[in-house]
Amino acid sequence: ANVQRKCTNPASRKRSRETHSPVPRDRSPARSMSSGIKGAGSGEATQPAVTTPDVRIPAEHHRATEENLPSAVEHEVRKQFSERLLAPFSQTKRTFTDEESSAIVAGGAEGNEVSTAPNVGGAVVRSNWRLSRQLCYNAPSASNSTPCSFHPLKFTFERPEPVLPIEAWYCYHIEVKPTTNFATDGLTTIYGRDGRRYSFEGFSLLSAWPLDALPSCQFGRYNIQYTISLVCESTTQCCVQDLTLLQEYLFECLLEMHDWVKVLQHHCEHFHFVPRFIHHRRDDNSKLETLPLTEVLNYLVQSFCPLERHAFHGTKGTEKRGTTKSGLLVTNPLKKPSCIRMDKLSSRDVHGPSQVVHYCSVVEEDHNEERQMKQALYLELHQKAIEGVLKRKEYFQHKSLKHELRSYHYRNEQREIAVLIPAEGFFSTGLYTDIAQHALILPTLIHHVVFYKATSRLEAHLQYTFKNKLLLQCALTHPSLSVKMEDHLRTSLSNCGLRRPECAKPAPVAQRKGLCALLNLGDSMGKEEGQNTQPGHNERLEFLGDAVLEYICSLHLFHLFPDHSVGQITAFRRALVKNRHLSTLATKLHLLDYMLAAPGLDLCTQADFSHAAANCFEALLGAVFLDSGLPECQAMFGRLVFPEEDLYQVWKGYPVHPLQAEHPDGDRHIIEESEPLQKMVSLEQSVGVQFTHIRVLAKAFTHSSMGYTNLTRGDYQTMELFGDAVLQLLATNYIYHHFPHHHEGHLSFLRMALVYNKQLARVSTELDFGRYILTGRTENVAISNKMMADVVESFLAALVVDKGLTFAQKFCEVCIFPKLLECSEGGLNWLDAKSRLQYAVVHTCRVQKRPVEMPQYRLEKSEGPANRRTYTAAVLFRGKRLAVGTGGSVQEADMAAAEQALKNRSGHIVLPEALKKTKREM
Repeated sequence: ANVQRKCTNPASRKRSRETHSPVPRDRSPARSMSSGIKGAGSGEATQPAVTTPDVRIPAEHHRATEENLPSAVEHEVRKQFSERLLAPFSQTKRTFTDEESSAIVAGGAEGNEVSTAPNVGGAVVRSNWRLSRQLCYNAPSASNSTPCSFHPLKFTFERPEPVLPIEAWYCYHIEVKPTTNFATDGLTTIYGRDGRRYSFEGFSLLSAWPLDALPSCQFGRYNIQYTISLVCESTTQCCVQDLTLLQEYLFECLLEMHDWVKVLQHHCEHFHFVPRFIHHRRDDNSKLETLPLTEVLNYLVQSFCPLERHAFHGTKGTEKRGTTKSGLLVTNPLKKPSCIRMDKLSSRDVHGPSQVVHYCSVVEEDHNEERQMKQALYLELHQKAIEGVLKRKEYFQHKSLKHELRSYHYRNEQREIAVLIPAEGFFSTGLYTDIAQHALILPTLIHHVVFYKATSRLEAHLQYTFKNKLLLQCALTHPSLSVKMEDHLRTSLSNCGLRRPECAKPAPVAQRKGLCALLNLGDSMGKEEGQNTQPGHNERLEFLGDAVLEYICSLHLFHLFPDHSVGQITAFRRALVKNRHLSTLATKLHLLDYMLAAPGLDLCTQADFSHAAANCFEALLGAVFLDSGLPECQAMFGRLVFPEEDLYQVWKGYPVHPLQAEHPDGDRHIIEESEPLQKMVSLEQSVGVQFTHIRVLAKAFTHSSMGYTNLTRGDYQTMELFGDAVLQLLATNYIYHHFPHHHEGHLSFLRMALVYNKQLARVSTELDFGRYILTGRTENVAISNKMMADVVESFLAALVVDKGLTFAQKFCEVCIFPKLLECSEGGLNWLDAKSRLQYAVVHTCRVQKRPVEMPQYRLEKSEGPANRRTYTAAVLFRGKRLAVGTGGSVQEADMAAAEQALKNRSGHIVLPEALKKTKREM
């Protein structure tokens, strides 16, 4: 939509008409179109002249005044720009049918047009609309090779009412660092009316809002991580109509970014782009002079001439063929793609017809006809999945095609081919690849700006403002969003970008799947000092947020219901942390409206969206935890769950522990009267921590066989439940920061290595916690590994209740976290027997190239009295019994059977290297 602006000062408009006289139209050959497309520039164009707004942006800092109004020359330039440059493209626009789009995607025939299209003169002709079979092009709402095109942004935000006038906008220079592949090197150069040389140096962004607080935009391209930053600057002279004309010509006509142009038009009242043509003064290189936008349009009008004429007359009047600089963008409005990079202009002889030479890289697998047919069918089904009309039979077909397409292994080696196209019908644009390189980062920037502008409403709902905005973006990014470039961007870069961009070596793939990859990456990717990294999606943050949420619920429930049993508190906590409840909270925040995701197989049903919303909410909690800590997470979660003020105050102001409430200043004065408390003093000296309320420590070591006493007010079971949440949070936070390159699956295994019962029992044994457990004197209670592990967790709960979370964290850093290195040295032997057997069976199936089958466990018999029953279980694989084990429970019997099967290696089980070694080579 064109934003029209009228000058509000009649005196200034009148003075402008008196001081500027009309300039006659230049009829020089450089500006003539008689030998080009019929009717263009000869008065036969059917489009009316475009009206020109009167308000301009002068060269002052930020704000504009109403002087130097448009002259007749500027009106003429806009008229010529519309008639000669935009008219050929607008009159040849057409919408392809689904059959044609499928043929295009599949790389079908040469593309003979099945329907007629009018040429510029209005005659109906039948043309071959595709330049070459090797060249892809962008069609509106259609994909080239990937299921997802550039989908319009769905973010909404408050627009300024009324819309600010153009002179009140803010201008920022768009800087890209590093400059690799974005160094202009004076390719596109314009000589102004004053005879000075102006070189292209990127774009400037005009915004209706100040963007000084916007974080830098990061994106990856050519295996290089780039950063886009906005630098405040003064603007050149321009008006909205000039900007609209230029954006339509550059982005839609030449670069064919049709879907993104729709996004830009939706936000045209907020953003515009201005090309920066800069002249550096010789006397003072720090002073820059910017070429007015009207002169840029005039240069484009003059440069738009037949390619043959540009080649002979465009370079100092020489008449040698091929004198045009390499990298010139040439266009043929009647073809698709409409614009390509010309690497060479050659012919077989001097007087023969010229040919445009365009070099492009192709992969041999792209010409596999079977893959192309499956790709076309997959894209068709994927589009139905996006629209929600996929049938059940088509759903399984879609899923099958997805796995089949993944089986095609693309070669890493690409070969470069030369595409020869007759030069007849091509026109020079006067632009080079530096314009395309910089223009094709603007969609990423606008997506970044609009996203952060929209999330300000989300922060208002949360009643919290993020200090690190990148954490918020990571929390709202679904794993389905590919980190690769959109296919329209990739196609435009291939056609109009650099021929051979500088590419960095691919970074080692850190987030690989499998337990062997976990062990191989353990030493190289682990960091001694914690790091805070934001990957491309929210899986890691969701892993952290899940532990934060469990800790918050356990903390409040533990203090609010001190007399409830473990089962009751567990039921309350399960109701708060289950996905259905989290999805309801996410719906209340409208998280799905802000979530960055690519529609596809992962997001087809309502259940998929509900699960994604719940994960997004947990990731949001993790982001708040990293940004400000636990207090902000507790306050935000409490406000969402209990919007009523009275209930929120009850949740927020939970009471202290009953043992603390009885003696607010401490209870150490009763140590001499109690033998169990004297025993706890010895434990304090052992661990080096003195408790203010020593009865809390005593309760952490009181077994259920002790019964209810006034000393401890119960056993350690509820404290063990709370301590488990404390350990989960501390271990998750430690692993998240010290393994920044591992994905969520690896983090879960690393955390399991720290918190599983055998590991905690080993820690408890080293600290000699068994001798401090208080049991009933009338019963002979055996100290099991589970009891030893439970007292470690209850001890952590006692530390948090009496001393705070910092003391518990220090205890874990000294006594628990160093055990992770021992687990790494022992291969996968720290896993339980059933997990190790399952991993060995999966490895065996892959080695034998047979379908993956899982081991089956079967209860054979149970013997003995009810209170001392013995169970016998067998493990089977492919119908054959591998081993038999016995135990005091069904689970223990299964573990014993799995352990025996690993020792026997029966059933031709092939053990992986990770299960063979007992000491890792460092």
